[in-house]
Amino acid sequence: MVTFSTGCYTRLAAEKEDIFYKPYDREGTVEDAMNQYLSWEIELINQIKRDSSLMFPEFAP
Repeated sequence: MVTFSTGCYTRLAAEKEDIFYKPYDREGTVEDAMNQYLSWEIELINQIKRDSSLMFPEFAP
């Protein structure tokens, strides 16, 4: 994990952490990377559903 300095932000609730992997830094095939991303994207929706502090409007189909 790479931790970046917070720069001019002084009142953060937690230290900023971010990771960015370049395509050639990944192990496995392109298909593996795409499937990993899609799994993360789907799980993000599930995390949002579990978080009771987030409210999104529901629109009729």
